[in-house]
Amino acid sequence: MIRPTGDNLNSLASSLTKAGLAVGLDKTEESDNLIRVYMNSTLKDMLTKRGYPVVPLAGHYDSFYDCVVSNLQWMKDGRGEGLVLAMDI
Repeated sequence: MIRPTGDNLNSLASSLTKAGLAVGLDKTEESDNLIRVYMNSTLKDMLTKRGYPVVPLAGHYDSFYDCVVSNLQWMKDGRGEGLVLAMDI
């Protein structure tokens, strides 16, 4: 999450989106106007390039159904705790 100062919330979110990152705005009084940054291939590539560890990519799929079918045996065999889904924009 990013907590921008001043009135640049929308501008910063727009710049991050143009850079290929997946972001969401949380504009509530309780959250103090946060920008949430979600995992996608752009962020993964940035982290990998800088030497940060990332989980292995299971693949790119056209639908949630395709993802589940492709990883069904992996899930049935209990080879992990689950899948983390991320969307490229």
